[in-house]
Amino acid sequence: MQSSSRDRTARGLKAHSSVATSALQALEQRDSALRATRTLELEPPPQPVPRRKRPFIRPIAPVHLPAIKPEPQIVLDGFVMLEAARVEDPVEADRVVLEGCGISAVVEEDLAYFTKLTHLDLGDNQVQLATLAFMPALQELHLDCNGLVNLVCPDGGFPKLEVLNLSFNGLAPQALLALAQLPMLRELDVSMNKLSSLPSDLSSLASLERLNADKNLLGTEAHFLSLATLPQLRALSLADNRISELYASATERGFAQLASLSLANNQIAEEAALLPLLHLEALSTLLLYGNPFLHHGKASKEFVEVLQTQRGVALGTTPPPPPPP
Repeated sequence: MQSSSRDRTARGLKAHSSVATSALQALEQRDSALRATRTLELEPPPQPVPRRKRPFIRPIAPVHLPAIKPEPQIVLDGFVMLEAARVEDPVEADRVVLEGCGISAVVEEDLAYFTKLTHLDLGDNQVQLATLAFMPALQELHLDCNGLVNLVCPDGGFPKLEVLNLSFNGLAPQALLALAQLPMLRELDVSMNKLSSLPSDLSSLASLERLNADKNLLGTEAHFLSLATLPQLRALSLADNRISELYASATERGFAQLASLSLANNQIAEEAALLPLLHLEALSTLLLYGNPFLHHGKASKEFVEVLQTQRGVALGTTPPPPPPP
């Protein structure tokens, strides 16, 4: 086709149109381009990068941060006590409540001026028992949830203290013996302390009448033998422990004045496990709800007949209603 076009041009023939002429020229240019020698020019390869004389990753220099300053202690002193009691003179204060204030230190000499203060509630703080010892009129003290493990009661301290709340701590069993230094202690709450053992002899707590040991890990014969050594015990609460039976070795030896006993929410599976109760001649109130031997909140007729009808013991076999909101 290309040679034919050249022949027609050579003879002087005219293209039929300008379009045909343009097409002919394009074909000729393509033909010459195909016959032309092609060369490919390449860029020279890059020069190698010289090796570093120093490591690429340098060791991180230690960063010296400023020392973190400890949080300042919140101190219980006379001014804090006056503000909490809303009085101007220490002798006018009779009751102070400072729960959850983060108190971790006490100015002990200031507290001695509060000569008529009878009630002090320092729950949910970090206060040690010994720092409060020399308040001459103090009768009721709450130190629940204070992180207490060991107790120290200085000689002559707490001369009139009757009620002590040490619940929700982590008391060591032997710490209870320090309370023998409290001559007037009548009521003690050691619930929620994860107590799994007790001192073998608690007779040094000579004035103790009421003991709340709920929600611990008590239930063995050794535990009951220990509690039986409390000479004046009249009310004992052992709800939510690990009690599956009572022991005649303990009820025959002690609990002579025990009038109220709570064994609620334990693991007592048979009524026969409670036969040692018959040795408790002073018993007048017995709480048993939440134990598997009860059927729909009821004990057997024989059990009720012996304890309630013949012995006059008030039985609690159903839980009390929840407190109002």
